[in-house]
Amino acid sequence: MGDLPLQQSQNLTKRVRERPFYGETVFWKAIVFDVLVVAVAAALGYFYKGYLEGTVSTVWLAVVGGVFLVVSAIEAILPRSMRRRLLILIFEAIAVLVFFLSERLDVLLLSGGFFVIFSLWGDKNCRDELGGSLEVKFFKATRQVFTKSSTAFIILFLTLYLPYWNLDSIFVPVGTWRSFYGSTAAFINKFYPEIDVSSKFGSLAESVARLELQNNKDYLSLPEVNRESIVKQSSAQVVENLSKSLGVTIKPDEQTSDVFYDFIVNILKKWYEQFQQFFIIGWSLVVFIIARSLAVIVYWLASLVAFVIYQLLLSFGAIHIVGESRTHEVIEY
Repeated sequence: MGDLPLQQSQNLTKRVRERPFYGETVFWKAIVFDVLVVAVAAALGYFYKGYLEGTVSTVWLAVVGGVFLVVSAIEAILPRSMRRRLLILIFEAIAVLVFFLSERLDVLLLSGGFFVIFSLWGDKNCRDELGGSLEVKFFKATRQVFTKSSTAFIILFLTLYLPYWNLDSIFVPVGTWRSFYGSTAAFINKFYPEIDVSSKFGSLAESVARLELQNNKDYLSLPEVNRESIVKQSSAQVVENLSKSLGVTIKPDEQTSDVFYDFIVNILKKWYEQFQQFFIIGWSLVVFIIARSLAVIVYWLASLVAFVIYQLLLSFGAIHIVGESRTHEVIEY
């Protein structure tokens, strides 16, 4: 009597084996993604260091931050263990903080810890969203990464900013303010071309004086020479009145952006002298709220870019979407 042939198991749960993520090719793909996100984190730390020193504008910082959000979103949707992802996040924190090694150790540990915790929180929520859906819902899943990662970096940046804080740097750097003011002034001039808010303050005062006198019949009936004389007198009065109202000395040949900068700095200094440490806490909360609000615009734009890159990676075969057959345990009573 011969041996009976072995029959394959009919237990379907044993016929479906977990698809391994790390093959030889996939391993190097994972390394490339990991190195890329750490490199972008290092670039973000470098640009933020330059921002604090006044050599990098807010726009460039926002652009690099958007790039980091994009690569973080792609990194989060790739299947890998949470232990490995935690290790990469630690490397990201180190890549940012390496430019701030002159700071106190407790500041570095606190800022890095906040970054890792919030980023890992976003990654876990993203993974839960992907695991609980029958199909890959890219925008819904990566939204968790964008919100938590942006919050993580804002807290990280605020923590690193506090050691730089003093009465001389109570507001944003002058270069950053001038860049922001220039962009705002260009936008305003499109709607109100008759008011020159981007030149010297004397020119702004003259444009305001002309605007006030343009409907004055007595003024319009005067010769051109007399009208210019009246504009000069009116603009001088505008400068004097604003100097009293703002509490700063305004020179007609001073740039308008510098006038408003000095006004804001003087106001903040008065508040600091009055409230001391409570002012620093309040100012940090205000900066956090403003930055968090502006981050919404950045991460919506970043989500669109990330989706395009995600589709390109699928098209070129760098990543794949596969269906899985698996049993799912539930609790009943």
